[in-house]
Amino acid sequence: MKSSIPIRRLRGPAFLILAGILAALDQWDILSFLKSWPLFVILAGAFLLAERAVTREAGPAPGESQGSEGESGFAGPRWGSS
Repeated sequence: MKSSIPIRRLRGPAFLILAGILAALDQWDILSFLKSWPLFVILAGAFLLAERAVTREAGPAPGESQGSEGESGFAGPRWGSS
């Protein structure tokens, strides 16, 4: 079982709550709904960062090899090794 699943379960409700809050703010003329779209992008980015942090803490999945990847994730040729 992946450790990021609880975070994925929160994604849908979080977007619905944000949409409801923004609709209320639009109704009260505090913040226009059309001008608040960056908040959805920020929320999506926060969830991506949270999922990445959880999966990084958990390490590789069973059966998944780490290979020769460096910090960049590029598994290139190993120079000087035979």
